Parts: sequence; C-alpha cells; structure tokens
Amino acid sequence: MTDRNRMVHIRCEKDDPDLDDSRWPRRARARTPDPSDMSQAPRIESERPQSAKGRPRFAMVYVDVPISCEGPAFHYEIPVSLLDDIRIGSRVRVPFGKRKVDGWVAGFVDVPEVESVKPVLSVLDRESSLDEGAFDLARRVAERYQCPLSEVIKAMVPAYTRNPPTGRHPKSVTVTGLGSSCTPATPQGTDAQAGSGGDILSPGSRVFLTPDQGRAVERIRRVQRERRHAVFVLFGVTGSGKTEVYLKAMEEALSEGRQALMLVPEIALTPQTVDRLRSRFGAEVAVLHSGISRREGYETYKRVRSRDARVVLGARSAVFAPCPDPGVIVLDEEHEFTYKQSEEPRYHAREVAIMKSNRVGGVTILGSATPSIETFYKAKKGEYELVTLPSRIKGLGLPNVHIVDMRKVFGSGSKGVISPVLRTKIEETLSRGAKVILFVNRRGYSPFVLCRECGYVERCPNCKVSLTFHLKERAMICHYCGYRKRPPEKCPACGGGGIKLFGVGTERVEEAVKVAFKDANVARLDSDTTTKRGAHRVILDGFRKGPVNVLVGTQMVAKGLDISEVSLVGVISADTTLYLPDFRAA
Repeated sequence: MTDRNRMVHIRCEKDDPDLDDSRWPRRARARTPDPSDMSQAPRIESERPQSAKGRPRFAMVYVDVPISCEGPAFHYEIPVSLLDDIRIGSRVRVPFGKRKVDGWVAGFVDVPEVESVKPVLSVLDRESSLDEGAFDLARRVAERYQCPLSEVIKAMVPAYTRNPPTGRHPKSVTVTGLGSSCTPATPQGTDAQAGSGGDILSPGSRVFLTPDQGRAVERIRRVQRERRHAVFVLFGVTGSGKTEVYLKAMEEALSEGRQALMLVPEIALTPQTVDRLRSRFGAEVAVLHSGISRREGYETYKRVRSRDARVVLGARSAVFAPCPDPGVIVLDEEHEFTYKQSEEPRYHAREVAIMKSNRVGGVTILGSATPSIETFYKAKKGEYELVTLPSRIKGLGLPNVHIVDMRKVFGSGSKGVISPVLRTKIEETLSRGAKVILFVNRRGYSPFVLCRECGYVERCPNCKVSLTFHLKERAMICHYCGYRKRPPEKCPACGGGGIKLFGVGTERVEEAVKVAFKDANVARLDSDTTTKRGAHRVILDGFRKGPVNVLVGTQMVAKGLDISEVSLVGVISADTTLYLPDFRAA
C-alpha cells in the first residue's frame, strides 16, 4: 500500500467519530491478501457456531462502514437466542460506536481478543448469501481497487437479496419449446457450420465444428479436464463462430458437475444470447442483470445459489453471481469499456472474473474480434493463451468498407445527416428486402446548443458540460446528473437570435431516415427508448423477426448483434469515437 493510501485511511478514521478506538468492538486483523497467492485465504472454522465451555462463541463481522480495503473483521458475542439462526454469510445488525449498522458474518472464534465484547443485535437474513470463497474474493477485489470491503460485499449481495420482495409468489416460468437436457457435440466434424449466426438449435441436435473451432475447443477442454486455471484469448474475426466455442466449454463444465458463467457487455444483448443458451441448456439457464424486477432477481438469485440453475448469463455485475465453482467464465466482446464499473467499487469485470476462476481452478475465456490492448499484450507475452479463429464460417469474406469524407460532401453543397453514398446504399438494401443498422454514438437530437453570434453554449450548472437537446421532450438535458431546462428562444448571453442546434444524435438520425425513406419502418435503440422493463427485447424482436427494417442506435447496436438479414451498417459521424479522451480511442 502506498504512503498516499495510508494517509487516506488514517484521515478517514480520524474524521469519523464512530471510529474512535476506545469505543470500537475488538477487531480481528488479518494480513493483506496477495491476489496471486491462493494459499493466503483465511481459515474459517465452520459454517454454524457451536457452544464452547458453556457459553456462546463469537462472530467475526465485516461492518457496513467505509473503513479501509483491509477490513477489518470485528468480534461480536452471539446471544444464545441467535445461535440457531446465524452462520457464515448471514447479514446481521450490530452496535458500532453510537450507531447500529449492518454487517456480514465472515467466521467464528471461541475466544475474543478482549473481555468486553458487544452482542449481535439481530439476524437480518436467515439464508446465507455469502460463503468463505465469496469473502476471500471480496478481500482481493477490495485490495486490488483500494476501496472499502463493505462496498465490494454490497456489490456481491444485490439489494433484492438484502430486502427480498414480499407478497405472493410469481407464476412459474415456462421456457416454451425448450428442454432441460442437451447432448454435447464432438469437435470431430469439420464440414458443417457451427455458430455462424443466431440459429436456435433444438436440444440434442448434433453440431459440427470447423477445423479452427475444433482445435480451439480441444485446447480449452484439455485444461478444463486438468482442473487447471488458464486464461484463453479467443481472437476471432466477426462471424468466425466464437459463440459455439463458448458453448462447448460450458458443456464441458456442466458435464464435470461445475457451473458456467457468461458475461455480455450490454443488457440489450441478453435476449438473443439467452435464446441460444436456452436452446442448448434449457431450464438450467438463469439471467441476472439490473434490468430485471426485484421479484425476478430474488428468485433467480436463489436458483443460482442452490445450483438449480448452473448456467448464468448477465452483464457486468453478474460476475459476482453466487457461483462457488465456475468451471468456465466467458467474457464476450471483452474489449468493451462497459465491463468497467464507473462508481465504487470501481472494478473491472475481466479482472474479477480471472480472480474468481483462479480460486477454483477454472478457465476464463476472453472473446473478441478486436481484443483490448491490455489483453492482447498479455497474450503476446504468454501470460494468457492465444487461440485464433481467422476465418468466417462457410468461407464468407469480410464486408466491404467505404469511407465517406464529409468535408467533400458539404463542399459540394450537399446538406443533411446522411451522405449521398449512404442514401443510395440504404435504398438498394431496402429494395432487396434486407435490413439496415445505423450507428451513432450520441443519444438525443443534438449534443449541444450554441449561439452563432457570440459563441455561448448552454451548459449544466452542476457538471459544467454542454446540455444535449432532446426533441421528444423538448428539453436540454445533462447526461450526467439529469439537470434539464427548456431551450432558449434568444441567447442568454447576448440576447441575439442566433441559437442553433449542432451535432448529430440518434433522434436526429431517426428523423432524417423517416423523411428520406417514407416506406421504411424505423426503430431506435438507446437508453432513452429502453427505460421500460423488456423494452430491449421488444425493439430487437421487432427488428429481427418483425416489420422493422432500419434500426438506429448507440453502442447498443454495435455489440454482437447477430441478425442474418442485415446487409448494411452505416456509421454516422465516425470521427466522434476516434477522438474520445481515452488511449483506446484510436
């Protein structure tokens, strides 16, 4: 730990009156764990406390107070009335200084370090949400990202498990037309096509692999059968069949009695991915992400914890799913920035996945057509194993790419969001009955509002960033804090009438397509259109199976959508993503 971090922790303890040493329960200090050393995991005596010498034992409790990344665990006496209810992972209520706080039981000791120990007040959860392995992972994550251990534990235990929904139980969920069993396919066939599209396979269907897929599957399975930890970088071009390799690795994990975890970068990708997983694994598939209801999340979490569901699919936070023995953890599109948490705890799901699988001798697969700089560097150094899929399924070639210089377009007198070249291509595509995706990495109508007379830009008073104009709401909105205001008719600075909208967002592109192509059925996919539960699936199903033939969207449409009818993708204002303040932008 650096001197700077030491000073932060000392200052934090002094600033909080409840952290006065004279009023603390006795804490149990443990040495800081080394994430690479699995031998340092603390020994926990048993899951249930027992009486010792005629008096209750004592609980080691991690309190929900932002102390430091090292813990610590505090000792509390277990009243006789709570002995039957408390166990490792139980959430409890305990006194801490002058207040009462929540905490999690991490273990038990026979003798505390001091004579005067405060008692546990109550047990809040009778069902344990955490086990010894989860606490070990939490300590490693807290140390790696220098954040309070309590914040990591809360990330591991979603709010719907801490405050489970009450009321009647929901109706049982039926997966129509899908069985719960599967027949693993062998990698011997080389003349058929596996994973070339979003095909839904019936359980028991035989799947043939290409030679490249077969070699990839065998390399991964060899390590899985040895119960050895390894990180594989599956570097495959778009359409090379990476998903089928994932599924084979997951089949192997299940055949060994273990669990499988798959992460995707966007919630929008879960509907199409869950269809493929359920077609292979049936009712064993569970979906965990922030877009599901509290009731559904609680019931799904219980299914995963009890191993009724051994295949877990989700976005970033699903890396903390209660899977104690994952035989494989897959990160699809591992290069995506959405795997990085922007608020505390600021973890990266890729690193946490590697920590988690390392603990139990599992395999981590990082799949991408464009691996991140960090991942590819480690693969080249030999820290990760590089597996390549250089060819597309069925011998298909990569799509042609046309770059349109909009300076020349504007110089020729042409106006509008869509260039003449893209307009022609859209007309040709729609006339053939094919579908179009238009990607623009800005939501709203215009990214900023500017006065052409004095240069004044409308900014958020809280965040000092430009406000984005949203046409549907007729408001300028800050995408950071949510501040909003009506657009001015005159410039607030000079009083002139030169207020204009600048830049291009998804709303503006959607409007331009509807004006230019009267017969087109257009849908928009961004965070503004997907606020309601299930909106992702409705929009994507309308595009995949329904009448929608043009889909306009932000990064949600650029991450792994697999729709065979799409034959044209247009990127609007491509320069935007090339000049972001990030070393990965170029």
